[in-house]
Amino acid sequence: MTIPVAIQKAVGIGEGVEIVIRAEGPGVFVIETVEAVKERIRAAAAPPPPGEVYDAVVEVRALRDSERHNQLAADELPSLDTGAPLSGSPDPEPPDPGPDLLRRLFP
Repeated sequence: MTIPVAIQKAVGIGEGVEIVIRAEGPGVFVIETVEAVKERIRAAAAPPPPGEVYDAVVEVRALRDSERHNQLAADELPSLDTGAPLSGSPDPEPPDPGPDLLRRLFP
Protein backbone atom coordinates (compact mmCIF):
# COMPACT_ATOMS: atom_id res chain seq x y z
CA MET A 1 0.00 0.00 0.00
CA THR A 2 1.29 3.43 -0.83
CA ILE A 3 0.47 6.39 1.38
CA PRO A 4 0.66 9.73 -0.43
CA VAL A 5 3.70 11.80 0.55
CA ALA A 6 1.53 14.80 1.47
CA ILE A 7 -0.34 12.70 4.06
CA GLN A 8 2.91 11.24 5.42
CA LYS A 9 4.37 14.72 5.86
CA ALA A 10 1.18 16.06 7.43
CA VAL A 11 1.27 13.45 10.20
CA GLY A 12 5.05 13.42 10.62
CA ILE A 13 5.81 10.03 9.08
CA GLY A 14 9.17 10.10 7.36
CA GLU A 15 10.25 8.04 4.39
CA GLY A 16 11.05 4.42 5.28
CA VAL A 17 9.31 4.50 8.68
CA GLU A 18 7.52 1.23 9.48
CA ILE A 19 3.78 1.53 9.83
CA VAL A 20 0.98 -0.68 11.12
CA ILE A 21 -2.47 -0.69 9.58
CA ARG A 22 -5.35 -2.08 11.61
CA ALA A 23 -9.09 -2.22 11.03
CA GLU A 24 -10.97 -0.32 13.70
CA GLY A 25 -14.46 -0.87 12.38
CA PRO A 26 -16.43 -1.25 9.17
CA GLY A 27 -14.74 0.92 6.60
CA VAL A 28 -12.29 2.39 9.14
CA PHE A 29 -8.55 1.77 9.10
CA VAL A 30 -6.01 3.23 11.50
CA ILE A 31 -2.48 3.80 10.26
CA GLU A 32 0.18 4.13 12.98
CA THR A 33 3.92 4.02 13.17
CA VAL A 34 5.40 1.14 15.13
CA GLU A 35 6.58 3.67 17.74
CA ALA A 36 3.05 5.06 18.07
CA VAL A 37 1.73 1.54 18.69
CA LYS A 38 4.37 0.97 21.37
CA GLU A 39 3.54 4.28 23.04
CA ARG A 40 -0.21 3.49 22.97
CA ILE A 41 0.45 0.13 24.64
CA ARG A 42 2.76 1.68 27.24
CA ALA A 43 0.20 4.37 28.01
CA ALA A 44 -2.48 1.72 28.57
CA ALA A 45 -0.32 -0.26 31.03
CA ALA A 46 -0.66 0.42 34.73
CA PRO A 47 2.18 2.53 36.10
CA PRO A 48 4.67 0.81 38.42
CA PRO A 49 4.34 1.42 42.15
CA PRO A 50 6.09 4.58 43.39
CA GLY A 51 9.83 4.09 43.72
CA GLU A 52 9.91 1.04 41.43
CA VAL A 53 11.04 0.87 37.83
CA TYR A 54 9.12 -1.34 35.40
CA ASP A 55 11.31 -4.06 33.97
CA ALA A 56 9.66 -5.89 31.06
CA VAL A 57 12.24 -8.70 31.16
CA VAL A 58 11.48 -9.45 34.81
CA GLU A 59 7.75 -9.30 34.08
CA VAL A 60 8.00 -11.74 31.15
CA ARG A 61 10.23 -14.12 33.12
CA ALA A 62 7.80 -14.11 36.06
CA LEU A 63 4.91 -14.81 33.70
CA ARG A 64 6.79 -17.69 32.07
CA ASP A 65 7.77 -19.13 35.46
CA SER A 66 4.13 -18.99 36.53
CA GLU A 67 3.02 -20.71 33.31
CA ARG A 68 5.74 -23.35 33.73
CA HIS A 69 4.69 -23.96 37.34
CA ASN A 70 1.04 -24.32 36.31
CA GLN A 71 2.01 -26.71 33.50
CA LEU A 72 4.14 -28.84 35.83
CA ALA A 73 1.28 -29.00 38.33
CA ALA A 74 -1.12 -30.03 35.56
CA ASP A 75 1.33 -32.69 34.33
CA GLU A 76 1.39 -34.26 37.80
CA LEU A 77 -2.38 -34.74 37.83
CA PRO A 78 -3.57 -38.09 36.58
CA SER A 79 -5.13 -38.20 33.16
CA LEU A 80 -8.92 -38.17 33.22
CA ASP A 81 -9.10 -41.39 31.22
CA THR A 82 -7.05 -43.52 33.65
CA GLY A 83 -9.79 -43.89 36.22
CA ALA A 84 -7.33 -42.89 38.97
CA PRO A 85 -8.77 -40.65 41.70
CA LEU A 86 -7.67 -37.01 41.75
CA SER A 87 -5.70 -37.58 44.96
CA GLY A 88 -3.20 -39.53 42.88
CA SER A 89 -3.46 -42.63 45.08
CA PRO A 90 -4.87 -45.84 43.64
CA ASP A 91 -8.30 -47.05 44.70
CA PRO A 92 -7.97 -48.97 47.99
CA GLU A 93 -8.66 -52.69 47.82
CA PRO A 94 -12.04 -53.60 49.25
CA PRO A 95 -11.74 -55.53 52.51
CA ASP A 96 -11.59 -59.31 52.20
CA PRO A 97 -14.94 -60.66 53.47
CA GLY A 98 -13.52 -64.19 53.97
CA PRO A 99 -12.11 -63.96 57.53
CA ASP A 100 -15.19 -62.15 58.86
CA LEU A 101 -17.50 -64.69 57.24
CA LEU A 102 -15.51 -67.61 58.72
CA ARG A 103 -15.70 -66.08 62.22
CA ARG A 104 -19.47 -65.73 61.94
CA LEU A 105 -19.95 -69.24 60.58
CA PHE A 106 -17.54 -70.99 62.95
CA PRO A 107 -17.48 -69.07 66.24
